[in-house]
Amino acid sequence: MQRSIPLQMKQPSRLIHLLFLLLILLTALYLYLSSPESALPLAAQMEEAIGINASREVYEEAISYAGKNLANELDIDLENYDISLEDYRTIVGTATRKFGNCQQYRLIPLETRPYSCFTCTSRPTVILSAGQTFKIGQTCGNKQSRYGSELPEPGLKYFIEFEGNIFEVMVAEYVKLMLFQQSIERKEIIRINQLSGLEMPLPPGNKILR
Repeated sequence: MQRSIPLQMKQPSRLIHLLFLLLILLTALYLYLSSPESALPLAAQMEEAIGINASREVYEEAISYAGKNLANELDIDLENYDISLEDYRTIVGTATRKFGNCQQYRLIPLETRPYSCFTCTSRPTVILSAGQTFKIGQTCGNKQSRYGSELPEPGLKYFIEFEGNIFEVMVAEYVKLMLFQQSIERKEIIRINQLSGLEMPLPPGNKILR
């Protein structure tokens, strides 16, 4: 007499377990990536939006600079100037309503001649070659609203380099001013005009870093 072997319930295959686990992981990843906390750090967001290659430290300094200036301008109370994404959204929302679209621009000489230098201590003017930087600035308006019918000096051209909200524009201005300090262009202007290395930390037409 043959002994019957009881049928056992089949266990789910290992493949089904793996697929189920993968589904859970993909769901968790989707929820993580779609949450506000997963957004890129603000410095990385600014670099991506503005498109200027600079160190993370320079972007963080620029963000602090923009946050401090705009918080004071808009009467927004920040606990500190280590701007979070939430602070950024608050500032940008308020600033956009007040200032609208803004521009970061550069004034460039079209001819080689002396131009005013506001951060030089040994002389009032420097010789700039055509195409070098006279000023890096920003405005919430345009060339006409910023300067009227005439630019600060003859022979200059107004070039728009970036457009965006005021926070992005201020960050772009700051980053470019910091890059100018270490640039070959600045070293060449210093050499041609026989300035000391401590002079002209900003482009000749910039008076201060606001």
